[in-house]
Amino acid sequence: DDDGYNVEMVINLSQWGLNPGDEIGLQLQINDVISSNPTEVYSCWNMHQSMGAGSWDPDLYDYVTLEEQEIEEVVETPVEIPAADNTDSVSVKVEDAVLAGDSVTINEVDETAIENAFTDTSAESSNTVTIDVSNVTTESSDEAETVQQITIPTTVVDTIKESAETNNVEDAKLAVQMSTGSIILDKSTLDLIASKAANAEEGTVTTVSMVIDDADDNLNEVQVTALADEIVYGTLNVSMEVATTDADGNTESESIHDFEGGTVQLEVPFEVPEGMEETGFTVYYLDEAGELVEMDT
Repeated sequence: DDDGYNVEMVINLSQWGLNPGDEIGLQLQINDVISSNPTEVYSCWNMHQSMGAGSWDPDLYDYVTLEEQEIEEVVETPVEIPAADNTDSVSVKVEDAVLAGDSVTINEVDETAIENAFTDTSAESSNTVTIDVSNVTTESSDEAETVQQITIPTTVVDTIKESAETNNVEDAKLAVQMSTGSIILDKSTLDLIASKAANAEEGTVTTVSMVIDDADDNLNEVQVTALADEIVYGTLNVSMEVATTDADGNTESESIHDFEGGTVQLEVPFEVPEGMEETGFTVYYLDEAGELVEMDT
């Protein structure tokens, strides 16, 4: 579109046997594939004099020096997450899950609890199914781990939908509680996720991932500029994507930006600064173009 787009690329350099301290020539060239000449250079970075000179003269490239970077190994730890004590929703026990860094991947939940969720009259608000990973612990420590990302199989969403339809519940919801906050998906959003999973090829595994983490290090230059003159008490990155993995382990993911009429509710902890009133704050959505949109709170 007219706002352009962002491109992230990973280039495997291992085939050339490079080592820390080596220098490589660097040139970025973007061709105009729309014109009649698909090789016409539209934009170029790190070129010398004419637009095409560097293509055959490496001496005109700019150079970068490779540095050694230690990659921290992420250890996967199996965890079992019991149903939380929750009086206003039906909390589901997680029977099979893996903790890796600040992310929990759920493989299996107690689906019986979901199937019975909307017939449990003991819960005051039995239209909400809750998966709570905000107090995950491991065998080596009783201290709760910080969880900022959760991945669940879309079969959980399917089970919620089927149970709600069986019991004629039109406002079924899924609430996911993490250390950094909660995301609550309404029935329309659950339908959207289920429809994306239904379009996947047979034999694939489809999951939905949700993230709530600090956005300070992820803002682009336009967003940083947009906030330069604002008084900001915190920024969060909130995202959701549906991923499909085939039998060979190949994964395709799709970020969800448009909920197509659905509603996603976000709840995050916030401590009011001393001397200020609770009503003196406004929540905004900051898009990639730096536009601030006031949100309902």
